[in-house]
Amino acid sequence: MLLSRIFGRTLFAAAKSETSNATAAAASVARNPLQEFFEADRNIDDDKPVVYASVWNPILEWMEKKLSGWKRLYLSKGGRLTLLKSTLSSVPTYYLSLFVIPVAVVDRLERIQRNFLWGSLEECFKYPLVAWEKVCLPIDMGDLGIRKLVHFNKALLGKWLWRFGQEGSHLWRRVIATKYGEGQGGWTTKICSRAHGCGLWRGIHDGWENFSKHVALVVGDGTRILFWHDKWVGDNSLKRLYPQLYVCSNDKEACISDVLCFLEGGNDRIWNLRFHRDFHERELEAAFSFLEFIHSRIPRGGGSDTSQWCLNGNGKFDTWSYYHNMRGEVASNFPWKGVWKAKIPKRVAFFVWTAVHGQILTLNNLKLRGCILVNRCCMCHQNEETVDQLLLHCPVAHSLWVYMFQIFETQWVMPGRSWKASELRLKSWDDLNKLWYVLLKEKNMLMTQRQMLHSQNLRFPNPERIPKVRKSMCRIKQVLTERAIEEPDARRSAEMKRMINAL
Repeated sequence: MLLSRIFGRTLFAAAKSETSNATAAAASVARNPLQEFFEADRNIDDDKPVVYASVWNPILEWMEKKLSGWKRLYLSKGGRLTLLKSTLSSVPTYYLSLFVIPVAVVDRLERIQRNFLWGSLEECFKYPLVAWEKVCLPIDMGDLGIRKLVHFNKALLGKWLWRFGQEGSHLWRRVIATKYGEGQGGWTTKICSRAHGCGLWRGIHDGWENFSKHVALVVGDGTRILFWHDKWVGDNSLKRLYPQLYVCSNDKEACISDVLCFLEGGNDRIWNLRFHRDFHERELEAAFSFLEFIHSRIPRGGGSDTSQWCLNGNGKFDTWSYYHNMRGEVASNFPWKGVWKAKIPKRVAFFVWTAVHGQILTLNNLKLRGCILVNRCCMCHQNEETVDQLLLHCPVAHSLWVYMFQIFETQWVMPGRSWKASELRLKSWDDLNKLWYVLLKEKNMLMTQRQMLHSQNLRFPNPERIPKVRKSMCRIKQVLTERAIEEPDARRSAEMKRMINAL
């Protein structure tokens, strides 16, 4: 009875608001939460509604205490980032690895973190300069690498799904299997229906559908792996690869051991599949392909069936590989090493990161946020104060860049001006093609941006940029034409001219 209550809905009622005060809640973070559940279980009234979010009150209070207001006043943004990561890494994982975190709790925790990072207080609002979704991306994708709590919570819960299929003789696993029943093969439990599955395991089991996509089964004796339904021949099951043959099968729920038998007087094994009708002519090609496919994959046998984690090289589950998979990360060309690996103070790196994203609070960005003001560059008083204007194109900033390049004897084409033909003649054929591609993307981006701003009755900030890009593209075409004319091989020259006309 007691174990049933622990793994049932009463587990979530252990931290009811009337059984704790602020002091006890703050102190309970350091204690083992299961001990609290046993103690609180004595006074639970099953007829009262369960307060799910109250379990997280100690975490919320602890987070607010760690990220208190005075710290954001005296720390730079780089210091806040360091403290924020330190705080998140020390959040007690008992809660995150046992409970599905409620959406309301996630919103509140992320609001606490966001306000701390950007310096917002109740009496003083500060603009969040970069979207929180970007902030939570990894550093090597160009962002700050703060954990996304929802995905980190699911990754920690995935550990229990993995252990359920591996630890067949452990007590906790036998208790769960007895209450909810085992699915075929014993890799997980049966579906937890609402009538009896509203407790701790229900929340964990809800992630099985996504989790199972990254688990491959390795055939041993074949007693735990379904021939048609499980993924043991690759990324898909045989049911998905050959749906027409699956419909005709007599052994839809058979294990591999049921359809694999030994030849008489030998150690060789063959498939023994049965179908309830002959194949139609249109199904023969699929049938031959199916038979050839499974005969090339006859298991060697020996040992027990095992599972393998597909998101890393060693085949064993780890939280970080699952977390990064759920984040859906893609390759990025953000120069993160130049920002975060440079030997500069963290607050400077944070400013550079914000500037690369184009989100520092220039007058133009403030205007886009609804502020009514005169938008003029604070240094040259000529153009609108955009990020590019302030840091690159302004005559004051430009003279500083030129001075720095002269000191280090570096040649660099400054943004905001067009390429000269004399510069382009020094480039190789491949470099000119790459430069054409970059300028074409730049022109398309500027045209799209101008069209969007005009549709919103907003002024395009860099009207002179488009003519400069077009001028550079015309000069590239001029240089390529010159090379085609000078090419001694007439056939090669004709090919080059056709390529130039296609540009």
